[in-house]
Amino acid sequence: MGEVGIGVIVKETRHCDEEECDDEILSLLLPWSAPYRNPVRPSAGFLSDKATTKNLKNEAENTKLLTMTKSALSKLSNCYFPVKVVSQTTVEERQAQLVDNRTNGDGEPRTKETLRRLCLETSIMSSRAGSSLVELGHTKVICQVSVGADGNHALVETGVLQIRVVLVAGNMAPQSTVSTLDGNVRKQSLQTAQVDMEARIHAALLPALNLADYPKAVIQVELTILQNDGSLLSAGLMAATLALTDARVELYDIVTCCEVVVIGDNLLADPTLAEEQAASAKVTLAIMPNWKEVTLWQQSGPAPTDAMNLCRDGCRTLNRFLRQHLMEKEQ
Repeated sequence: MGEVGIGVIVKETRHCDEEECDDEILSLLLPWSAPYRNPVRPSAGFLSDKATTKNLKNEAENTKLLTMTKSALSKLSNCYFPVKVVSQTTVEERQAQLVDNRTNGDGEPRTKETLRRLCLETSIMSSRAGSSLVELGHTKVICQVSVGADGNHALVETGVLQIRVVLVAGNMAPQSTVSTLDGNVRKQSLQTAQVDMEARIHAALLPALNLADYPKAVIQVELTILQNDGSLLSAGLMAATLALTDARVELYDIVTCCEVVVIGDNLLADPTLAEEQAASAKVTLAIMPNWKEVTLWQQSGPAPTDAMNLCRDGCRTLNRFLRQHLMEKEQ
């Protein structure tokens, strides 16, 4: 493209003749110039000599400006506008980079089946009946549990489980992405993501609780998401389970959760946020390993059967870590 003297906003992606191009660009640059191309001069009877002289002077200045504009436009070789630059990295190359550059959170490489670094802490808040902190890679979740009576549930014979999720907006994207059943991705606001996570954690924890032993009581579980780098539901369920045990709430079994994504032909356990966004399918499984019961199962997009088996193995591995941590705390 030749040297450009004036910037032009082109609204259509087409090529035009030189004369037609000049007229269109002039109308964009100088929308007020059209009346001066073929000016209609008022009769002298309607204007004084002073007004007529001023009008002719303005007309001469506009004619001069149009001449200068056409001179600048003559430097344009054509009217093609630049197209958006497409990244040279293809989707396949980016997916291969994600698979090959997996780390455990400390910068050390990990395989497709390996989980990230896991840190577990309980009794971190003395003001609550139970509390916990879970770090799964760079995903960090704090959970607080309180048990008490509520006048609104005085007539309820069994206990009530309430889940509240707080997403720290400063460390979360304004919009998150969720995958539909056919594998497509749609935007999801923070408020919608919060309600969705509350419903999933409630559904996963409820089968592990014997609420009949807590009549007219409310068990409140509050999760604060400090940082999200993938596998958020898995970290949230582990934090909730640890906080409930720290509050001495009876559970049938420990609830563990693992997520697996499909990227190309690869199955990746415990995905990061970047891997989740690049995945074509995702499988989430929450189980009670000792009871061999599934409390939550979700899938978006087509995934092979091996994805479910990898989720189950991940849940069993996390169960061993949680049991070991609880036994060490009791000692």
